[in-house]
Amino acid sequence: YPFVRSTTDLPLVSGGKPSVEKAELVLNNLLSNIYRAFDRRNEDAVYDRLAMSVTEDQLNAIYLQNRQSMAIENRGGARANVDDVNIVKLHDLKREGNNSYVGDVEWTVRGSVNHYGHTHYRQNKYLSLVSILEVDGIWKISNFEILDTERLY
Repeated sequence: YPFVRSTTDLPLVSGGKPSVEKAELVLNNLLSNIYRAFDRRNEDAVYDRLAMSVTEDQLNAIYLQNRQSMAIENRGGARANVDDVNIVKLHDLKREGNNSYVGDVEWTVRGSVNHYGHTHYRQNKYLSLVSILEVDGIWKISNFEILDTERLY
């Protein structure tokens, strides 16, 4: 799977706010990278892939969550595969600080869950507050809070 490192500058418009289109593209790339990191089996590779898209505070939290998921899988639990991540809408984007923005982001994740010898196909929709921060010219997710989830199928 391709891992996209988004180094795209967000063009500023009046008030220092990035264009919605560019912010959606950056967020889509960052979220895709996070989900694709979970496809890796080697823990070092997972950690390295996550580090491309999230700040250190988020990296530790997401990495530990992933280790718990891997432990469940090793005990015979379900294995999830992500096929597609898509930003549905960026509802609002506000400056949070220097080179930092927060937005209400709605996205879908489509994939499959394999367990007990069969596969279930799923698509979920998420609504979240997501903060992005420019770190050394690279956009990363610095914080997110899931507000709502919905299974579409």
